[in-house]
Amino acid sequence: MKLYEAIHTIMKAHQGQIRKLDGDPYAVHPVEVSLMVSKWGAEEDVVIAALLHDVVEDTIWTIDEINASFGPDIAKMVAFCSEYDKSQAWSVRKQAMIEKVRQPGNWEAKLIILADKLCNLKSIARSLEEKDEEAVWASFNAPKSDQYWYYREMTLALGELESNPLCREDYRMLKRMVEEIFDAPF
Repeated sequence: MKLYEAIHTIMKAHQGQIRKLDGDPYAVHPVEVSLMVSKWGAEEDVVIAALLHDVVEDTIWTIDEINASFGPDIAKMVAFCSEYDKSQAWSVRKQAMIEKVRQPGNWEAKLIILADKLCNLKSIARSLEEKDEEAVWASFNAPKSDQYWYYREMTLALGELESNPLCREDYRMLKRMVEEIFDAPF
């Protein structure tokens, strides 16, 4: 029942939002992330948190509402995946996320972040095939060089997941995609 509620929540919370690169309805992204963590054998609470991972960042939902509706374990995972202070500079927010991910623990939330970054890079790769490269990078809040820094550092921060046989290949795919998309060595 909670899985159904989470799907319903993201459909309503992200209603009218569009992904900036591919023009997909925004809710497609959290569904894709949740399917990936499900493929890795994640438990239902992790799949639900994957569905909800952008709700606090990109809608009016709060962690308190996630906690009330879905419980403290899911709220904790969503909180770990979320940037809160959008008033800070892009680089400050991203550095804070990298530092958070580098800390030991929160294995389930790190699975969600791995899936999120991999899905984002797949979206970038699709867009680069279809659109002018300058137009793709212009749609972001930071230039390509800063995006490279972020994805490279986040991938390194997620490095402990390479030892997990369930997501090892996808972690390695993330590394390859960073190299290919940014045409830079890892």
